[in-house]
Amino acid sequence: MAREVGLAYLQIPKAACSTIKAALLHYTNPELHASRIEAAESDLPALQALHHEGHLEESEDPGDCLRFTFVRHPFDRFLSFFYNFFVDGVKLQDGALVDELNVELEPFGLQATMGFDEFSEVVFSHPYDKQNPHVKRQVDLLLGSGGLAVDFVGRLEYLERDLGRLTAGIDAPPPKLGRLNQSSHKDWRHSELLGSAVVEKLVEFYRDDLAYFGFSSEK
Repeated sequence: MAREVGLAYLQIPKAACSTIKAALLHYTNPELHASRIEAAESDLPALQALHHEGHLEESEDPGDCLRFTFVRHPFDRFLSFFYNFFVDGVKLQDGALVDELNVELEPFGLQATMGFDEFSEVVFSHPYDKQNPHVKRQVDLLLGSGGLAVDFVGRLEYLERDLGRLTAGIDAPPPKLGRLNQSSHKDWRHSELLGSAVVEKLVEFYRDDLAYFGFSSEK
């Protein structure tokens, strides 16, 4: 929440959450904003602190705030989750912390040491209601019986443009952005991991996201 400027952010995992939360500090704690972005761009503990220090208010009642979120091409979210947890995360952390990763992953049938083929096979075969939130369809996180849960949906692919449109609507200057917690994967269209067979499964798995948000499945 950034009540100072009337913004309430609904997080979508692996859709620039770290970057957007850091950006909101621009309004709620300007002194902390610059230092957090600079530190979190290169330091894992600083990045983790950004998520857990509690500098941003959390509330289920946004009041009169403009509710917003950002979505991302689902195939890129899928790759980002794999690289962030199973490639980059394993490289960054020692054995003890990999064990901590596994504590988080095991309820979903996953292990941090899995390769991509095994990872994707487990995800596609796992019961959907028991899937990790990082791979759940974004439309399922945003749509309820009352309709869309937010007033504004931006696209990560156009982050600066859409943040500019969002802040123009509340007559506030756009915040300085730092791209935080980026995984090392390429755009899905150029990823060697996504052959035609995997893409077919992704199209089926994320059919609702592709249709609702207008994402293309063509390379």
